[in-house]
Amino acid sequence: MGMNHSCMKYMIEQIINRYIEDLRRLRENEGELERYEFKLSLDGTKDENQLNRQRIGVGLLNDLKIPDDYDIVKRLIKEETRHRLSSTENYEHEVIYLYYYLLSQFGVIEDIWDFAKLKFDGTMDADSGFETGFFLTYGKERLKKILQDSPNKLSNKIYKNIFVEETAFSDDDGQGYKEQQKSYFGLVLPLKDAPSNYLWIREKEGFKESFRKWKESTDLSNEWNAYEYIRFSEYLGDEIEIEKAMVNLVNVSPKSWSAEKYRTQLSRKRIRLAIQKIRNLFKIG
Repeated sequence: MGMNHSCMKYMIEQIINRYIEDLRRLRENEGELERYEFKLSLDGTKDENQLNRQRIGVGLLNDLKIPDDYDIVKRLIKEETRHRLSSTENYEHEVIYLYYYLLSQFGVIEDIWDFAKLKFDGTMDADSGFETGFFLTYGKERLKKILQDSPNKLSNKIYKNIFVEETAFSDDDGQGYKEQQKSYFGLVLPLKDAPSNYLWIREKEGFKESFRKWKESTDLSNEWNAYEYIRFSEYLGDEIEIEKAMVNLVNVSPKSWSAEKYRTQLSRKRIRLAIQKIRNLFKIG
């Protein structure tokens, strides 16, 4: 039993280490790239390799080699951009942000143009949520010089967002961006075995046990935890657990908009079950 518990404790770390092994294979064999190229499904609704790129991105997050991995990161960004522009149903918008964070680690300032092109053509929220931090990772004065000297038509757009007030931003904002991104994506070893760590990379292996331990050690009467309970239950896909989580949220936060939504769902489910029971009785009769 003790050995099993120990194995489960490090399951998430074993999963991340597998991604790092995949990355090492990619470095050694260009043929491995096929697993990570944009590949539209026959019905045109999804990119079949999107999750592979997402997971190897986590491998890079943990084992980035500078400058050696530059070409790999650039190529994976190219494939992720193709996915972004394809209007598929399985697009995860955060993956491209992860890759641009990784790209910023190399300090190649010319990379600002591809990022700006995506930001301003409407596929990365346009001006909304403009990542000034990404640009400032290259140094404020260095950035200002390239923007002033470059004929690129996006120079003015970037300049207006960052230098409209000379004292608004500093190199610290570039460093802050890096720290914030690393913290946001998490999944950097060593890792605590928490159910949330499995969700973004969509790993079910180890999740069930991690979720069980989380429930045992978590105050489910806390509103935030009550919402997390629903999120984890839905990922597990157990209808009984989902119902328990909904009931818990309704009890914890009865006046919230979400509680009203879940009350309605629970009510409909009970009506459906009652009707099914009546039908079954008639079938027996």
